[in-house]
Amino acid sequence: MSPLRILASLALVAVLVASCSADAGETVTLGGVEVRVLVADDDRERSRGLQGYDSLTDGEGMLFVYDDAVVRTFAMKQVAFPIDVLFVGEELTVTAVEPLDPGDARLVSSPGTCRYVVELPQGWAEKQGIAVGDAFEYASNR
Repeated sequence: MSPLRILASLALVAVLVASCSADAGETVTLGGVEVRVLVADDDRERSRGLQGYDSLTDGEGMLFVYDDAVVRTFAMKQVAFPIDVLFVGEELTVTAVEPLDPGDARLVSSPGTCRYVVELPQGWAEKQGIAVGDAFEYASNR
């Protein structure tokens, strides 16, 4: 392989690593169950979401953090595996759990305003007993 190709490959790897959330490894609690989350807290990270990920493991998710509380709408934007979208209302409780499958064209919206949305492997929350009305805790609630 030529030195130019090696440099190009290294640059691509650096870009991919830099595009991952710097906040990976944080945790949230949903209904008393701890979840490791990747944090998407800027426009670029929120827009990318779980695109490019092959899967989430049990107990792992992505937390979307916003500066304001409005009705949020989510879709399966090039996500390759089934997920549940959990909307968290202003009272810091789960207000909806919406399952989405790859290729699903539906848009799902929060039933009210929210600043937080959590994406989890589909069905995992239910297996853990996490449901609408459960408390949400995040150390960085801002």
